[in-house]
Amino acid sequence: MSEPATLAPEVLARIKLGFFEECEEMLSELEAGLLALKRGETDPEIINTVFRAAHSIKGGGASFGLDSMVHFAHRMESVLAAIRSNQLALDAQLLGLLLRAADVLADHVRAARDGSQMEAAAARDIETALSAAVPHETATRRGRGVFVRGGARTSLDHKISSACEPLCQRQRAIVSAARAAISGTDPCDSGR
Repeated sequence: MSEPATLAPEVLARIKLGFFEECEEMLSELEAGLLALKRGETDPEIINTVFRAAHSIKGGGASFGLDSMVHFAHRMESVLAAIRSNQLALDAQLLGLLLRAADVLADHVRAARDGSQMEAAAARDIETALSAAVPHETATRRGRGVFVRGGARTSLDHKISSACEPLCQRQRAIVSAARAAISGTDPCDSGR
């Protein structure tokens, strides 16, 4: 039996670079959304955008085994999901926590990108506060981007799935590029 193929370092580096570029975009969207909420804007799409940014960073990070970043983003995502489903009220204190969490998530992304360590104590304190904000997760992720509550799919679940689809497509493109690299084709070659 032959050993499984691995990605060439230069291919993996290109894929990771694309991921980190997308992370910067997602972090900008996340911060812009939180600041809009702080200004008093109430459009529900703002919280959806913030949620999708955290969700995308978490999903992409999982593809690269960035466990501490994924774990932190998951905590943030859980709070945002509770806000979106009206199980948790967004007040000034919680918004302040989310703004600090956005900074910590940005630190996680940059540390992963640069191969450096981040200050663990501050991240741990924010993560603990995020966990305390949502004492139990009421939604379980099952299947392809569908949240199931009590076994029933809701109209909100459909909106979440639809809204996350473009981001999931980007993540699938990263995985496809990795598979192409493993099979020996250039993922940047579009049929030339």
